[in-house]
Amino acid sequence: MKPKDLQQALEITKIHQLSFMHGLTTFITANNVRIDSQYLHVDLADGRIISTPLSWYQELQNADDSQRLDYRFICTGTGIEWPQLDYQLSIESMLINSPHQQAA
Repeated sequence: MKPKDLQQALEITKIHQLSFMHGLTTFITANNVRIDSQYLHVDLADGRIISTPLSWYQELQNADDSQRLDYRFICTGTGIEWPQLDYQLSIESMLINSPHQQAA
């Protein structure tokens, strides 16, 4: 495992630990994805919207509109997959302040 991957895994583990300590047992799930020229926007099931710079995700930034629109939710809504790009992204990773967070 690369040091960067290890750091990302530790950050996600920290989020899980904090959630458990505070009694949060529900996962963050999404119900819509939008991509504009600058941001990836993910609508969460609870009404919140996460927006992160598109530049964090080279695969999405380099994709055409038809590839970007071809997405599906995975892992019971806690992740997003773009099958044409063979790219997966966890919703949790978008909350970590670090670019290029990809699902394991």
